[in-house]
Amino acid sequence: MDEHDFAELISVFLKGTEPDEAPESKANNETGAAETKQASNKAEIRKNIIEALAEKIKGSQSAEDADIASQSNDLEEPESTEEFTVSEPAQSISETLVTKEEVDKLLNKDEPEEIVTLQQILHRFTDLDGVIAVLLVTRDGFTVDFASNIELDLDMISAVVATGFGSLDKIGYELNQGALQTAMLEFENGPVIIAPIVPDIALVVVASQWTTLGRIRWEIKKHRDELIASL
Repeated sequence: MDEHDFAELISVFLKGTEPDEAPESKANNETGAAETKQASNKAEIRKNIIEALAEKIKGSQSAEDADIASQSNDLEEPESTEEFTVSEPAQSISETLVTKEEVDKLLNKDEPEEIVTLQQILHRFTDLDGVIAVLLVTRDGFTVDFASNIELDLDMISAVVATGFGSLDKIGYELNQGALQTAMLEFENGPVIIAPIVPDIALVVVASQWTTLGRIRWEIKKHRDELIASL
């Protein structure tokens, strides 16, 4: 039943159920057969209207359910069976990205200090012009280490230096000048410099006549801490 037929049924039903406004004389003139026929027609119309209403309600309910189901399906995101993959270029770009903090850390990173051996420090002295040999000698005449451009009798040198070390130190105390810092002894063939590095060990530099004493003294001060750290 379409909308037009449904509207006609409602109209007929309303007309049939309205109170009769015609004069009482008109109702008395109608025959019993007419009344019976009218009642039958009304019953038939009511039945059709009820069926139409039921069909209309059922149709409306079905449409509403379909609407709700459609909206629910729209809200649900379909599950994708495809796996999300990152292309190789994207991966390589992400791997090469470096944050600002990492850049700052790299720029401010202190360079590791080079490990310097005792031999390397001693050879810095023998590389100077005019320096023949350099030794580290204890007060009791023991050679800790040395570097030389000529052959040396280490036992003899260590014993002589140990004796001179003690004597020079004693001179300073006797004259109220304190402990020996640097002694420069000039001989016929060149100077010998004795500089205590720690109280019991002295650096001995044997040089030629054309050496520069000021440069040797400066190198001793420059490398004193390295010498102490390497002992």
